[in-house]
Amino acid sequence: MKTYRTNWLTVLIALSLAVGCASSPDREAPQEQRELPQQPVDYRGAQMDQPEAEDPEEPEPEDESWMGLRWEKLATDDEDSAVHPMQAPAMVYDAANEQVVMVAGGVLQGSSSDPQTLVFDGSTWSVGADADDTPVEAGARTIGVDPGLDRVVMLNREGQTWGWDGDQWEKLDDGEESSPSFESVPTVEGVGDEALSVSGTVPVVDEAGERLVVVDDDGASWAFDGERWDKIIDADDGPGARVGHAMAYHPEHQRVVLYGGIRQGDDDAHRLSDTWLLEEDDGDDRWTKLVVDDGPPPLAGHTLVYDPRVEHSLLIGGNAESESDEPHAPAVWAFDGEQWTETDLATPGVDGTDGGRTWHGAVFDEARDQLVLFGGMAADDRRLTLFWDTLLVEQRAE
Repeated sequence: MKTYRTNWLTVLIALSLAVGCASSPDREAPQEQRELPQQPVDYRGAQMDQPEAEDPEEPEPEDESWMGLRWEKLATDDEDSAVHPMQAPAMVYDAANEQVVMVAGGVLQGSSSDPQTLVFDGSTWSVGADADDTPVEAGARTIGVDPGLDRVVMLNREGQTWGWDGDQWEKLDDGEESSPSFESVPTVEGVGDEALSVSGTVPVVDEAGERLVVVDDDGASWAFDGERWDKIIDADDGPGARVGHAMAYHPEHQRVVLYGGIRQGDDDAHRLSDTWLLEEDDGDDRWTKLVVDDGPPPLAGHTLVYDPRVEHSLLIGGNAESESDEPHAPAVWAFDGEQWTETDLATPGVDGTDGGRTWHGAVFDEARDQLVLFGGMAADDRRLTLFWDTLLVEQRAE
């Protein structure tokens, strides 16, 4: 008789196969769903610290908002235009009538140009008053807006003060008592034997004191209160005698700023590069010379216009020293009330280049939210050019 030994390993394998065959082939056993950890785990299942994701590189912010400004030349019909080539126009914004008012400036000596009162509505120049009704001679004069009267005020070379109501001029003061001195008519040498006579500085509205302020040729500071001119600071206590300077008012700091000009020395005239601030100190007016790290070059015949869109005053153009590499400063400088910054907004010059210009006019048009520049001159080795174009400084939409 044979004896058989049982192989238990074989039996277990067989039973396992039998149980698997008895299961339904059409249904799979449900699998347990495991939630994956949000952070990586190590081989023991413990969570590991996840490295912080690096922030994507953000584009470098653009420079201050005035970098969004750009020049735009206004297209005009030369045949129908009321303007002509000129330098040193006296310009101001008339808020009461929402227009720019300009008293035509001088032109090349030897040519005829009767002063007219011109108005600009944002697109077209027109004659507001002809030469017979514009009470000013060619030469020195100044024009501004009196905040008390809310109308344009002009001081002519005779010392008379006139007001413009939008239609005509009315004499406000005959100048018999006292008024700013604009007797001198500075002359700018041009090309060859040609020369230009230029006007007095443009006064500025001091909103803090609600008055019109101007520095005359002798360096004295004057204020107009709607009825008369009063000397508020003697020449020795301020910027001093000069012509061809420019001023603006900064509402944020409630101060008037003055820059540059020409001062006549013992031998010759030289341009200035100083910045002065006019502020009220314990009820008294005081000029303070501002010390800055950097600023515009010595200039005259430039404009300084406060642009509320960017809360800076823009210094545009100007005539530099004759030995300068850039006799007509092309760069536009911005002043925030304390410091100067050079911008990349170059002033248009001859033939559309960025060569700059001088003895032009510029104001901010509040109704149309744009800066308006007109005329001026530029000279190179070949010719002396007088402009009669109208340029706008507009701001790109963000």
